[in-house]
Amino acid sequence: MTIKEEQIMGCPSCGHKQKMEFYQAVNVKLNPELKERLFRGEINLFKCDECGNRAVVDLVFLYHDADKRFCIQYCPFDLVAQRSDKLSGMYNIEGKLNIPANIKLPEAANYMYEPHIVLSLDEMIRYVQFREALYEKHTDKKRWH
Repeated sequence: MTIKEEQIMGCPSCGHKQKMEFYQAVNVKLNPELKERLFRGEINLFKCDECGNRAVVDLVFLYHDADKRFCIQYCPFDLVAQRSDKLSGMYNIEGKLNIPANIKLPEAANYMYEPHIVLSLDEMIRYVQFREALYEKHTDKKRWH
């Protein structure tokens, strides 16, 4: 499931307040266009209507591809450096997601319990490309010979 919210944000450059759309989770099976937006650097990007400033809003978010059965959790390094309580709330000691007991994932979605953790958006993009290359290799053998 893709989880998107809107909030009023202030421009870090001029202070102008405006509505911003940001993502907590991206499901590229349901919303394939979001993969391209991620690759173009448009996910969680604040674009000021007043001064034109552009700034990435550094938020935790989950990318998952149900067809290729992988998920990636972006965790801004500041949370790690600050030893944020948010980390211990999100993950157990083994690095698995703490999924609330009232949410039951179907057997086919077990891959979601152990997301690949990345600490930069560039790393997330590279990991998506890596997983897609593996998927291609294993599903289209002729292309790789």
